[in-house]
Amino acid sequence: IQGVFDWVAYEGTYFMCAIIPESKSQSSFVMQGNEDYAFTQLAGSLDTVAPGESKVYNYRLFYGPKKLSLLKKIGYNLDKSIDFGWFDVIAKPTLALLNFFYDYVKNYGIAIILVTIIFKALFWPITQKGLKSMKNMQKLQPKMVKLKEKYKNDPQAMNREVMSLYKTYKVNPLGGCLPMILQIPVFFALYKVLLLCIELRHAPFMLWINDLSAP
Repeated sequence: IQGVFDWVAYEGTYFMCAIIPESKSQSSFVMQGNEDYAFTQLAGSLDTVAPGESKVYNYRLFYGPKKLSLLKKIGYNLDKSIDFGWFDVIAKPTLALLNFFYDYVKNYGIAIILVTIIFKALFWPITQKGLKSMKNMQKLQPKMVKLKEKYKNDPQAMNREVMSLYKTYKVNPLGGCLPMILQIPVFFALYKVLLLCIELRHAPFMLWINDLSAP
């Protein structure tokens, strides 16, 4: 890969080995290897050194945990190595909330439960509205069956009557699905946090559960 890099790295789920060039100049990055080892190389562009002249090329190395707070503190955009994908905007506040609860309870298992309760509480009004809409739809099912039987040879008339039925009883056919759709990104973000954050590595919960990052 050719370009101007903030950093290049070989990384796993929880740790990374990064090379950070201090000069922002064109460089090339090569990575190759197999199951046993990986080889990485960062090389600057071709340079000429005159007789008697000396030049210094400064690089920093980072080898350590992919902990968001630590990487932000170090700088160089190293925190971008933790990628929660599409759910990044939700996942990072979720991780902050998880660490906030951990500071008080000192147990990530309990912190996860508390974060989940917070999310469920926030979605409670929408969930209740969705359940109410689903119950109303169930009440209309007998009438819907009759309409389908009555207008089985006239789909357009059937659709008009069905929409009129929804309007009369003030039912939104999508009302039951909307709460689920709204919750999906939040709980996917929570899943990504639990999958990638190093805080859960070897973190015990209770009884036989002594590593929350394990299956």
